[in-house]
Amino acid sequence: MSHLTPLESAVMDAMVWQMGDSVPDLAAQAASSSPGLRRNTGAGLYSRIVVDADRIAANPDATGLFGTVHVMVGDLPDPIGFQIELRQGRLMALHGQSYGQDTRAIDFSSTPFGEVFTVDARGQSILYRPAWRAPDPVVPRPRPAARQTAQIQTPAQTKAVVGAGSAGLAPPTPPPTGLQTPLPRPPPRPA
Repeated sequence: MSHLTPLESAVMDAMVWQMGDSVPDLAAQAASSSPGLRRNTGAGLYSRIVVDADRIAANPDATGLFGTVHVMVGDLPDPIGFQIELRQGRLMALHGQSYGQDTRAIDFSSTPFGEVFTVDARGQSILYRPAWRAPDPVVPRPRPAARQTAQIQTPAQTKAVVGAGSAGLAPPTPPPTGLQTPLPRPPPRPA
């Protein structure tokens, strides 16, 4: 729906979520549509949406205004209510009503907007939060091999290596037994 303005796109996403059972192909219609006339009516907005006239609608009985999506737009104190217009199941337009608020100074193509919400059958507002696709599960990597500690040579072992000279290498030394030298303690903190 890249041809829709950010506001129109947010409203259509919520409308698809709300109207999915009644108009199952609404998302496909909006995605394949073309923009038409856009008009600020002074009391809201009107956006014509051009859908292929030969498209077979999934619900040909749906004709009229549908939906109850509301959006907080710009500096308006109250939300704008949006409905989609369907004719024989085909998406025709997006209507926005400002409930008497003056919208003449608003550029709906770039105005900031906030919360998008729907209204249920009891008249309760439900904040629309689109579901995001969960990331693919992380495949665990094999653990790296344990690090080997450096072997400490005793003075006698060092003497044997040095005594071997250039005649050859000393035989491998076995790992030391017993405790290794601990790290010195850090200095005490100043009081």
